[in-house]
Amino acid sequence: MYSFLQPFYPKFTCCKIRHEDGGEVAVVANSELDISFFNSTACRFIELADGRRTLADIFDVMQNEYDVDAPVLQTDLIELVRDMQRKRLLTLHKQPFINKE
Repeated sequence: MYSFLQPFYPKFTCCKIRHEDGGEVAVVANSELDISFFNSTACRFIELADGRRTLADIFDVMQNEYDVDAPVLQTDLIELVRDMQRKRLLTLHKQPFINKE
């Protein structure tokens, strides 16, 4: 699954995000105002999922920042992407996101 998704550009989308406990947890509300909680590793993924980096780019950054085996990180990223998609907090794109502001 990772090899299929790695060329896509994840874009985190939400209407509200708040870091608590020194950045350890983010409280996120989607357009339906559902609230989700994420740990500091997921918060780092959220920061990187700006639509300008591919999943492979994000993997490379996180591989350098965390002491984790590559297959474990790949599995964790896929689970995180799927969870955030189900919660309508993340979209995947074939092209990089370009801010038109």
